[in-house]
Amino acid sequence: MHISEGIITGVPAVLYTAGSLCLVGFGAKKMKDMAALHPEKKALFGMAGAFIFFLSLIPIPAFTGTTSHPCGSPLVGILLGPWVGIAITGLTLLLQAAFFAHGGFSTWGANVITLGVGGAFFGWLSFRIARKVGLAGLIAMRPPLILLDEPFAGLDPASTDHLLRLIRHLNSHHHYTFVIVTHDINIASLIAKRVIVLVDGRIIADGPPKDILTNEKLLRDSRLEPPILTQLFQRILDDPSKNDRIPVTIDEAMDILNSLNQNQRFDA
Repeated sequence: MHISEGIITGVPAVLYTAGSLCLVGFGAKKMKDMAALHPEKKALFGMAGAFIFFLSLIPIPAFTGTTSHPCGSPLVGILLGPWVGIAITGLTLLLQAAFFAHGGFSTWGANVITLGVGGAFFGWLSFRIARKVGLAGLIAMRPPLILLDEPFAGLDPASTDHLLRLIRHLNSHHHYTFVIVTHDINIASLIAKRVIVLVDGRIIADGPPKDILTNEKLLRDSRLEPPILTQLFQRILDDPSKNDRIPVTIDEAMDILNSLNQNQRFDA
């Protein structure tokens, strides 16, 4: 809910504002870093801001001096991460206070805390818990095949690593078979034992990760890029056309580097 102008004044208002400025600033930095890595998400930032802006303009009378309304920050936190959700919420609250007298400048900081921090982190955390509970429920049923559709979307690096290790453990120790749908080629290189490439609903490639993920022409025709590790070795090796020397995994890269190091020692 929005806290109206004048409800919080003096030192509390200053403290709320100072803390919220730090949070929104950090969120803006996260948003800038994300845009640098994924330029296509810039349009999503704008859409998320518009979504929060217009949704939270719908007032529902609540307690004295406040209004309740639908809040879009949990959904933005799920899609873009909690820090980006805080930054976008902070900006929309500022625009609402300036042009619609919705909330207020003195209570902007408190509104960022309640709507931005509370909403974005609540949505993000709830989604993570629901995802883990959903996977645990599937495992408890002991199905012969588990299909995961973009399971790594929206996860931070630590959560991504945890889920990767969990899937590997269930596959190697408990013999669960996973079919994972992903647009992240780097995730495929880390976990897949077999890669199937779909373009417009048609299978255009099916085989071991090394054969698929080092085939530049195939990936380019599929509007994909090789994994970052593969791209690096394609640039530094003297004959990148030999796919058997191009690594897909870190272990393969270490083997190649050790081999090159031994050859250099032998030549010396």
